[in-house]
Amino acid sequence: MKLNEKIETRRKELNLTLDDIAKQTGVSKQTVGAWASGKIKDIGISKINQLARILKVDPITLIVDEKELVEMEYKEPIPALAPFDKQLLDLMLQLNSNEKIELYNMLISKVGNK
Repeated sequence: MKLNEKIETRRKELNLTLDDIAKQTGVSKQTVGAWASGKIKDIGISKINQLARILKVDPITLIVDEKELVEMEYKEPIPALAPFDKQLLDLMLQLNSNEKIELYNMLISKVGNK
C-alpha cells in the first residue's frame, strides 16, 4: 500500500477529517487532501512523524511499503563470525586510524606473499 493510501485508510479508520489532520499538522486542508490523494508524494520527515502520531502508527509503517518489508525479511542473513574472527574484529576496532592503516598494509603484504 502506498503512503497516500495508508494515510487515507487510517484517517477513515479513526474517523478523522482532513480538517482534523490539517489543524494538528499545521497545514491546510488542501495539503492533507493532496497527501491523501497522492498528488503530493514528498512529505517532509517532521510531517511524517506528526502524521504517524495523529494516525497512531509507527512512522516506518507509513513510509515503507509492506512488500519491501517482506523482501527485507527474506534476504539471506549475515553469517555469524567465528569466535576468533570476532576477537580480531574487536581488537581492530580499538585501533586508531593510523594503526588501522598500518594493520591493513601489513595484511595486504601477508596476503600478497601467499
